[in-house]
Amino acid sequence: MMQFKELFKSIPFACQKIKSTSLWESEFAGQIKTDWSLVDPSDIFIAIRGSKFDSHIFLNQAAVKNPKVIISESSDSIDTNYKGAVIVVSSTRQVLALLASELYGNPSGRLACFGITGTNGKTSTTFIMQYLLQKMGFPTARIGTLGSFFGDTEIAGTHTTPGPLELQFQIKFFADQGAKALVMEVSSHALEQYRVDGVMYDAVGFTNLTHDHLDYHLTMEKYFLAKSRLFTDLLNSSTKEPLLAVVNIDDPWGKKLLVTSKAKSLAFGKNAHHGLRYTLDKVTFEGTYFYLHDSFSKELFFIPIIGEHNVQNYLLALGILQFYQLSPKVASEFMKDFEGIPGRLQAVKNKNGVYVFIDYAHTPDALEKVLVTLKQIRNTMGAESTKIRLIFGCGGERDRAKRPIMASIAEHNSDRVYVTSDNPRGEDPGQIINEIVQGFKLASYEVVEDRRLAIQKALSDAKSGDVVLIAGKGHENYQEIKGVRHPFLDYHVAMKFFEDQMGGDR
Repeated sequence: MMQFKELFKSIPFACQKIKSTSLWESEFAGQIKTDWSLVDPSDIFIAIRGSKFDSHIFLNQAAVKNPKVIISESSDSIDTNYKGAVIVVSSTRQVLALLASELYGNPSGRLACFGITGTNGKTSTTFIMQYLLQKMGFPTARIGTLGSFFGDTEIAGTHTTPGPLELQFQIKFFADQGAKALVMEVSSHALEQYRVDGVMYDAVGFTNLTHDHLDYHLTMEKYFLAKSRLFTDLLNSSTKEPLLAVVNIDDPWGKKLLVTSKAKSLAFGKNAHHGLRYTLDKVTFEGTYFYLHDSFSKELFFIPIIGEHNVQNYLLALGILQFYQLSPKVASEFMKDFEGIPGRLQAVKNKNGVYVFIDYAHTPDALEKVLVTLKQIRNTMGAESTKIRLIFGCGGERDRAKRPIMASIAEHNSDRVYVTSDNPRGEDPGQIINEIVQGFKLASYEVVEDRRLAIQKALSDAKSGDVVLIAGKGHENYQEIKGVRHPFLDYHVAMKFFEDQMGGDR
C-alpha cells in the first residue's frame, strides 16, 4: 500500500488541497473508480466528462457513498455533508492518467518505451519494431489496434490505446513478466483524452496525417494538435535520457511537427537529406526493394513486405532502433525471416493464380496507397490486361465525409469495385452504401451488401493473374451489426472459398 501523499506526488496542485488533513498521511487501501455506482468508502472517485456522457452529474450520488476523495472539475453538485476530500482540477482525465501511473508504481520507467502515432502505419510499424527488438535480444510487449501481446499472452482490446488504468496495469503486468521493451500505438483520441499521460517514453515516431477521425476532431488542425502532444507534452515530461523523435519529413504535417528541445530529432523519407533518405527501386508481390542513401553512396535493401508505405513504416522502426545500435545491414538480415503483418496486405495463397490480399485500409489515404501499390506491381509485371478487383465498405457511426471520397479513389484505381458492408454498427448498412456510391461517376461497381457474398462474388469473377483486394477490416475477426459482434474474418472467408473449390484440398 502507499500513502495518499505518495499517490498524489506527481500532482502538486492536488497535494495542496489535502495537505492539512489526516487523510494525507493515511494509506490508500481502495481503488480509483470513474463509475459512481461502484464506489466504496475506501476509494477515490474521479468524475470524467466524455463526448456522450458526463459523470459530473452524479457527483452527489458518489458523495453519498462516502469515498475518501472526490476529484472533479467542479464541486457545485456535492452535498455539503460529504466529509471526504474534494479536489477540483482543470482536467480530471489528465489527473486520472497520472494517478494510474503512480498507483502501479510508474511501470513505464522499468521498460524501454516507444510510442508510434499517425493516421496510417502505426500497427505495421509497431509490429516491425517488436520483431526487430526481439531479434536484438529484448523481450518486447506490444499494445495497439490488434490488442496487447507479450510472449504467449494476448489481451483483447476495444481501443487502439487502452484507458489509463488499463494501460498502466498492462505495462506493469508485462514488466513483471519479464518484458524489457514496449512498443505501442498512440491514437489521437488517447492523446486528446490524456490516456498516455504518465507514460515515460524513450522514443516516439510519426508516420503521417491524413483525413480520418474528423467526426471527433472536427478539423485537420485539431487532429494534428492532438497528435503533436506526443512530441511536445508527453516527450517533454519523460524522465528518460536520451530522448528521440523520428518523423516522416515527406508528410506535409510531419514538416510542421514541433519536437521538444529535450529530444533529438531524426527525419526519414525521400527528402530526408540529413536523416534516413531512401528511393524506391521496385515492388513485387514478394516484397519491396529500395535504396538507402548516405552522403557519397547508396545501398540496395529488400524487405519481405509489399509497398512503398511499408518502406516508410520500416524506416521509422529502423530510425528508432539505430539509436539503439541496430545497423541497416543487420536489420535487413533480421527481416529475411519476417512473415508479414495480419491484415496488412496479407496474402491469401491459392491455386487459381489469383493474387488476393487482405488489408485494413479504411481511410481514403490508406486505400489509395494500397491500390496504387498493387497497380504498380501489376504494371511492373507487364500484366496490364489483368484486372484489379476491390471489395470495400465504410464503418457506421464514423466519419461520413470520407464515404464518397473513398468511392472516387476506388473507381480511379481499380477495374471493378464491389461495394459492401463493413462494420455498420448502429447504422443502416444500405444507407451507408448509398452515401458511398454518391462518389462514383462511372459504372464500374456493383453493390453486394452481404460482405461474405461480396468476397465470394469477387473471387468467383477473378481470373488467373487478377488482383483482388479485400479492404477495410483487415485483422478484425468480427462484424459489428446493431451492437452485436458476429464472428467474421475476411481471411477465413477467402480461404474457405478456395478450399471449397478444391473440394477441401488446399
